Amino acid sequence: MTALDWLVFVVDRSSSIDAEELQLQRQAYVDALRDPRVAQMLRHSQVAIVEFDSTAETVVPFAPPLVAAQAYQDWAWEGSRGGTGIGRGLSEALRLLQDKPGRRVIDISGDGRDNRDSALLERMRAAAAAMPVEINGLVLGGRTRYPIDDYYRTQVVNGFVMRIDSIGDFLAALRRKILREVAVALHEPGR
Repeated sequence: MTALDWLVFVVDRSSSIDAEELQLQRQAYVDALRDPRVAQMLRHSQVAIVEFDSTAETVVPFAPPLVAAQAYQDWAWEGSRGGTGIGRGLSEALRLLQDKPGRRVIDISGDGRDNRDSALLERMRAAAAAMPVEINGLVLGGRTRYPIDDYYRTQVVNGFVMRIDSIGDFLAALRRKILREVAVALHEPGR
């Protein structure tokens, strides 16, 4: 496998993201995984996708990137959406990554703070560090006066955070984020 063996996208579908924005976000993941450069760099990686609101669920189990892209393109969920359960999303992602060999990364995107179980979020962040699993964030920061990127840095991730202020910038930022993760891994000593 490559330096990035297992990648879980954890996607915010809470009620703070409207239906059009959610669809744009979902399509951005599909398009990023189909991007020739991203697909080439992840060609030996396995990708899964988890969505969260008040609950969390695996919507695409581990698969090669192009297979995961097609599965996410075909998947449709239009149920009721609730609060922002970041800890629940991370819990589901860590369950998927348990006992997987190699480098494991969680990519989480969102626009708000956990308002369901902050103690669970704290435990999941600590569990990720212990496994170890790298967590990186992509935040939509233009929605609130609260510095959500600072919140992600101090409460959610153990890696890096990228911020965008418009959902229209999501795809380009997602591509850059994935390529950065792979590039960092390839330049680490011993890799």
